Amino acid sequence: MAALLLQEVAFPFAPEEREALLREARLLLRHYRAMLGSLLPPLEAREEDHAELPLVLPLWGTVWYGVLDRLYRVGGTWYLEDYKTDREVRPEAYRLPLALYREAVRRAWGVEAEARLVYLRSQEVYPFSLEELRAALAELPNPPGEALGGEEGQA
Repeated sequence: MAALLLQEVAFPFAPEEREALLREARLLLRHYRAMLGSLLPPLEAREEDHAELPLVLPLWGTVWYGVLDRLYRVGGTWYLEDYKTDREVRPEAYRLPLALYREAVRRAWGVEAEARLVYLRSQEVYPFSLEELRAALAELPNPPGEALGGEEGQA
């Protein structure tokens, strides 16, 4: 934890503010650890595990770029997770980014992952349905001649 205070992002904060940030980080890490083995598969059950995975998705004339918090496999199931520290649980606010991440993983890796939000503060997991993710992609403006449903539009 002390290494966090050596990062440039911590410099503008007064010592008491830095201590508050560390307390917050410790709390969120405790919540994450508590979720392992109950709401989330334990780390040792993950046969493949990729953190901070950069993704690029060319879709309908736009190149989408992001960094996926975690992609891992347990048995035959792939999980795509985005960690949130929000005070309010509002999955609808993240439906499009998760749909884009899932589509990028599908195209690049050839796997169908379960996309879900992991709310660390409230210790909740919100799995998106395939229908929710497809609806999010369908709301994107399509260039003329590019219909949703072909290879470009599948979620």
